Amino acid sequence: MKNSSKNHPSKQHQPILFSRKDPETFTRFYTSHYPKLYSLCYHYTKDPQDAKDLLHEVILKIWEHPPQMIIRKPMAWMGTFIHRHWLNVNTKQQRRNKIIAAIKIRFPNIDQLHHTLNIDLIYKCIDQLQATDKQLTTLHIQGYKPAEIAESLQKSPDWVYKRKYSILRKLNNLLTIQGFKEY
Repeated sequence: MKNSSKNHPSKQHQPILFSRKDPETFTRFYTSHYPKLYSLCYHYTKDPQDAKDLLHEVILKIWEHPPQMIIRKPMAWMGTFIHRHWLNVNTKQQRRNKIIAAIKIRFPNIDQLHHTLNIDLIYKCIDQLQATDKQLTTLHIQGYKPAEIAESLQKSPDWVYKRKYSILRKLNNLLTIQGFKEY
């Protein structure tokens, strides 16, 4: 009875060097491990299409910027890479959701607007704020309490309350200038 090299444990954990100069190694690894990698992505996303998208984003990211090291346990490394990429994508989505929630207070009819364009516009306006105001806004959007923001910025809680309303007025003006309209 022949022992196939495909199922042999030592073949599964061979060190790999992903390189643009050697696309066959990368392609071989990807195609032979696709079901496991997809399964891991599905575990995070709970949606077949999102799992495919996550896996393709990860593969593209690795292909564009291959690691400059020999990977001793490629499946473990890929699992960690997928997990970190998913956390990064998920954190960005959560941050966008928090911004939407914070802006809904000022613009109650935001649900009628095209979210993607408006969120990008809101980020653009936040980027125009002074550094301290940008920090305060970011911390507020992330759900920190005024006392925690005050401690982080080494200011008084009273200053945070006053500044928060001043920033909301600035953002309102910037959003109006940029074409953000209430419906």
